[in-house]
Order: sequence, then C-alpha cells, then structure tokens
Amino acid sequence: MSRGQVYAVVAARVADMAARCPHPATVVADVGGVAVAASVLPWSGAGGQPGGVWAGDRLGGWLADALAAIRVSDATVWGGDRNRNLAGYWQSVGTARSEAAIPDAVGAMGLVAATAALPHRRPGSFAIDHIAVPVSWRVVAAHRIVADVLSDHDAYVVDAEPRL
Repeated sequence: MSRGQVYAVVAARVADMAARCPHPATVVADVGGVAVAASVLPWSGAGGQPGGVWAGDRLGGWLADALAAIRVSDATVWGGDRNRNLAGYWQSVGTARSEAAIPDAVGAMGLVAATAALPHRRPGSFAIDHIAVPVSWRVVAAHRIVADVLSDHDAYVVDAEPRL
C-alpha cells in the first residue's frame, strides 16, 4: 500500500450484498442480515493530507474520526487492520489515550476482539489486525493464516455464532 491508499474489504459467499462506506477507510456490508464492517485505522506514519482519508491534524484526530464513523455504523461484526495490538505490551503507537480508544470503541459497540490474543508474525508480539464479534456470541475458533507472500499483514479468521 502506498501513501494515500487504504483498503477495507468484506468478502462473503452470498449472491447479493449491499455495502456502504461510513468513512473512506471503512466498508459495511449486509451479509445475510448481519452488518459486517471492515476498517483500516490510521497508524503513526499514515500522514494527514488535505482532502485525504484521515480528518484532523494528528494521529489522535485521525483515529477519533474513523472510530466515530464505525461506532454509529450499527456493525454487528467489525474486522480489519487496527494497527495496534489489543493484548500484551503497549506498542508505543500514538498516545496512551489513542491506545485506549480502540478497546473503548469495541466495548461501547458491545463487541469483543476474538483475535486479541492471537500472534503477530513478529515473534513475541500480538495481532494488530482484528475481528470483533458481539460479546453474546460464542467464538468457536480464531486463528491466523500466514500471508507473507501477499502482504506485510497476516490474515485472521474467526468462526463465531450467536448463542441460542
């Protein structure tokens, strides 16, 4: 990905899928009656460009803008590149306040990051790409798929279902 490009994707095996973009770095798709969102959140080197993806002048502002859009999107499942670990040590990406913003948004949406404790490809580190599901759902499995040929990020897959 080069400067100014952000990709967020929802892929599903359905015949018809309506999608909307509440933010330039987020897409929300209706997948079988479930609102599934994918976002790429800003990172310290993302850069604020006039007319670009990130609104505001610094990382905290960019993050607040992106999170405000996802919080009102009515997403049931929220995945994507958070550019921050949600378990283990603090990666020193941004400020302590911005570090708390993502877990706070996940919790406010009634979700839990099922991928938080999964490994990153860097030994001893945790995932920075996440899939969050409703706290009321049962997570059957969560795992990482090494994708080093395709990207500098690995893929994460979560199998979850509503509790009956």
